[in-house]
Amino acid sequence: MCDSELPHRLPAWPEHTDVLKKMREGGYDSPRGFCEALVLLGAVRAVDETEGLCSYLEERGELLRFGADGVVRRLADLALAMPKLFPPEAAVPRLAQGSETRVQLSPCQCAALLACGFLGLVPAQPDNDLLRDRGRLSFEMWWLDRSEWEKLSCFHQYVASVALDEPPGRSVVFVRKRRSHTLSWWCGCEAPLCGVDVDAAPDARIEDCEGEPLLVDFANKRVGGGVLRGGAAQEELLFLAHPELMTALLFTEELANDETLEVCGVRRACNYRGYGRTFEFAGEGDARVVRMVAMDAAAWPMDHQFSEELLLRELNKAVCGLDPAPVGAYPYAATGNWGCGCFGGDAQLKALLQWAAASALGVRLRYLSTGNPALEQLPQVLRAVIGESANAERATVGWLCRTLVQHGQAHLADVRRLDGDDEGTGAFDAVLAAATRDGTEGPRCALV
Repeated sequence: MCDSELPHRLPAWPEHTDVLKKMREGGYDSPRGFCEALVLLGAVRAVDETEGLCSYLEERGELLRFGADGVVRRLADLALAMPKLFPPEAAVPRLAQGSETRVQLSPCQCAALLACGFLGLVPAQPDNDLLRDRGRLSFEMWWLDRSEWEKLSCFHQYVASVALDEPPGRSVVFVRKRRSHTLSWWCGCEAPLCGVDVDAAPDARIEDCEGEPLLVDFANKRVGGGVLRGGAAQEELLFLAHPELMTALLFTEELANDETLEVCGVRRACNYRGYGRTFEFAGEGDARVVRMVAMDAAAWPMDHQFSEELLLRELNKAVCGLDPAPVGAYPYAATGNWGCGCFGGDAQLKALLQWAAASALGVRLRYLSTGNPALEQLPQVLRAVIGESANAERATVGWLCRTLVQHGQAHLADVRRLDGDDEGTGAFDAVLAAATRDGTEGPRCALV
């Protein structure tokens, strides 16, 4: 996001200020009045485009709350605070692809930017196709589609909870990271395989893990995924429960294959129930402050995910995301079925790749399998490889990577031979078989 694209530095700001001041003074304290204000601010072109929002406000107005302590006036207050929160010397750098940069914002700065987005004051950045929606925060899908109303409730709960006079202390820090190794490095890595705590509860959620772990966001390469337009999978739900994350959509370019986005200091503002079509707002959050990393898996890889090219891609993506540097150490990483939902990843393969990457860093994992039948053997695999009776010389990152390369080669050979009609041996069975063989050597790796 360029400094010149901040809402209060645009030519139309004086006009917008008049509307915002009237909103703050109660001039639009009704469903229809608020929708008229959105037209004046440019969020929509005409009032008839806000019929869905009017219906929402009429049915759920108790959450939005009109009046002196209502969310409508709070939105106006936050937007009007932009010149104070972002004085001329304050910059919001773009987290550009290929860079290792960071953006640090106060909670109020995040809230003001999101309020401006909701009110239609954040313009698109037409020169940048690498930003989601070219950096325009547009919430209009939330009120056009009744199925998105639960997201509106989450956002309004967040706005209602923002402390305009919050004392200095907490910051929200967005860090773009880059890491990569060759496949030869991975296959030769002698770091020992670390422990993994497996939680198979079907309703377990990564953000509910105790302590202060690193939370893994099963991200889209354009962070936030479908949070503003129809999505309610793991990434979108993390963003809705912690709305400060949505600020990243303004300045984070698409993640390359060796990049991730780590965010520290975001507050859990609301609770939710369900997933996908069953998602619904469930009240105020516990205000827990968390650290998470947006880590995008290869999308729809099919059998290609067993190739050396994609094995390397996923190993590097995971090690980049789980690396404590440059932010600092954490007690463990909470993860699970990364890239195994709509992205179509193999659950066994993804679990083993994350294990290898975490072990290369000396990081312990808490793995939430959410009752996935494909992962029932995971505890057995862990015992066979790093249990008390396992061969300690074999239990290295390099051994596991060599085993996965060999498994991938065999899988692809079977696919070619059988014309895709047989799924062949799973990754867990391949590792279990390798763990019972003598010796620690594995196949040579073609990629360097």
